[in-house]
Amino acid sequence: MRTRAATLVFAAGIAAVAASRLGTVGALGPAIQIADFAFAAAALLALVAVARGDLRPRWIAPDAALALYALVAVASLAVTPSVRTTLVKLLGLGFLASLYVVGSHLAADPARRRILFGGWLAGAAVSAVAGLAGVILFYLGARTPAVNPFMASYGSIPVGSYPRIVAFFANPNMYCSYCSASLAVLATYWEEAPARQRPLLLSLAALLVVNAFFTLSVGLGGLALGAAIWWSLRGGRLRGLALAGGGFAAAGFAALTLVNLVPRGAGDIHLGVVDIQLAEGGRVDIWRGALHNWEQHPLTGMGYGMTVATTTNPRAYVNMENWDTKRMTSTQAVKLEAHEVWLNVLGQVGIPGLLLFVAFVLLVLAGKASGQDAIFCGLLAVFVYQGLFAAIEDARHIWLLFGFAVAPRRAPSPPQPGAISR
Repeated sequence: MRTRAATLVFAAGIAAVAASRLGTVGALGPAIQIADFAFAAAALLALVAVARGDLRPRWIAPDAALALYALVAVASLAVTPSVRTTLVKLLGLGFLASLYVVGSHLAADPARRRILFGGWLAGAAVSAVAGLAGVILFYLGARTPAVNPFMASYGSIPVGSYPRIVAFFANPNMYCSYCSASLAVLATYWEEAPARQRPLLLSLAALLVVNAFFTLSVGLGGLALGAAIWWSLRGGRLRGLALAGGGFAAAGFAALTLVNLVPRGAGDIHLGVVDIQLAEGGRVDIWRGALHNWEQHPLTGMGYGMTVATTTNPRAYVNMENWDTKRMTSTQAVKLEAHEVWLNVLGQVGIPGLLLFVAFVLLVLAGKASGQDAIFCGLLAVFVYQGLFAAIEDARHIWLLFGFAVAPRRAPSPPQPGAISR
């Protein structure tokens, strides 16, 4: 009973992740989301279930890599310029680790996993409807975030006759990763879904694809690549063509991050409704700044939670709504996150921390995520690929996906033939 209660509360938290922008600010400074209260309650219920013997912990290899990574992060307290910032970030890491550990133990049981997936898809449905509303409102005339709550600023994308939506998320890249992760969960849930649910699931999948498209995020390349790999693993028709198309899309979106997208008529190459300016993109300058700062602290990093990149390129931090304004001529140095998972980790905790974090991710992915092809491909899309262009290592939905990936390895081992029961 306690395990079921923990599962239901945890599922409510997963559903609420879709409303990540609707949060409060805690006393320490970090944003506390609505979902976090449910996750905390579920963790307490899970601990009670463990104490009563209703839920048995089972530790696996990725846990060890994560624990060692956490120790390196704690050790960075010795070098950080802001102990308070690092302590707050460490609390955040502990919370994210709890999502991975609690979620994977609960999802080890197929019946509980269906409940958790149901919670995820319920939240994704609400988010997808909100995102679609954002698109419709845009074409009805609500063309700025001030009057369209589901729309974001254009960021580094030229302003045009198209919306860039976020639904209830903080930014388009994060929302794109959530849509891709939701499609991975949906594909996994599909395998055991009753026939009467499948039309609804197909409708939700279509809505999520539309939402992902209108984020105008580089993560679309990861979605295309992940979908192509998933189709190939399933033995789908024309899988060679699908893999080639997915690879081409991923490479194309990656290439666009290396140059500048500018308004029509202001660039060197025409690309539909925008132009490409053959000049160094803002992300490249951010990455260079992150590497420069890391060179000062190669082994220890700057300290866990610190802002690791510096740039003087206004294209890296000024939204395209301010194109051709004085802000675009600024040469002021601005501190930013690395806009890349691996550089962000490297800059904060140095080479040892990066190696341990990579080991954790590889161990999670080992064995194609325990036979769950869609979850495996989802992590490739939303973390391995999109993580090359966005610092999304603290996203709650990604740590939940980590947990789902290893959940089958938490399941109790079947009794051996000839074993004596006691």
